[in-house]
Amino acid sequence: MSVHRLLSASLVLLAATAAGGQEPAADKAAIDKTRNQYMAAWTAGSADRVAAMYADDAIVLYPNRGAVVGKVAILAYFKGFYEQYAQESFVLESDEIRIAGNWAYDRGTYRLAMSPRAGGSRIEDHGKYLVILERQGDGSWKVARDMDNSSQPLPPASQ
Repeated sequence: MSVHRLLSASLVLLAATAAGGQEPAADKAAIDKTRNQYMAAWTAGSADRVAAMYADDAIVLYPNRGAVVGKVAILAYFKGFYEQYAQESFVLESDEIRIAGNWAYDRGTYRLAMSPRAGGSRIEDHGKYLVILERQGDGSWKVARDMDNSSQPLPPASQ
């Protein structure tokens, strides 16, 4: 690639990034709607509804496990998860949304509480998330990539 082409491409990217500060209100509202539907589905413990929020080729990157690739695998993951844990509360709070054409990211924090169905102590967690969304043909947004991590410290190593 010539220096001129590289410079031109860089200027276009810079202009698009600078314009990104004024995201269309309708797109942000649609992304907020997707997040709210996701929270409701999660709290209801509905693997089908949660999986429906993901694009067919989505990837979930949760801590302490390998990547979950594709909607079929995501549905299986959440079915197993909800069989093991009763959901009590789940809140996502967005700190930042950026939109670039048909792609967007939503960065924020989460807070959840659940109980093991087999008995045991209630689990509470809070942390950060980063979700990449893709605009669908109907104008809705689906999760394409989903990653989070806890803000709680690791338990002390046993001696």
